[in-house]
Amino acid sequence: MQVLGVLLLIAGLVFGAVGIWRKKNPGGPVFFGHVTDSIRDLYGVKTPGHWPIIVGAILFLAGLVLVLLK
Repeated sequence: MQVLGVLLLIAGLVFGAVGIWRKKNPGGPVFFGHVTDSIRDLYGVKTPGHWPIIVGAILFLAGLVLVLLK
């Protein structure tokens, strides 16, 4: 249980950090370079959502609970 908890803690931190980084840098996808305004208009996405941050927080809390349960 503790190994799974540690893995969830790490996954939650990474997922949340990428989500926060995307909110601060909305220039394009994380691994695909800069996206032009015409592509953003085509897909209708102006800014990144909050879901990566929320999912990262949930994973982190679940991992914390598993680590604390002995």
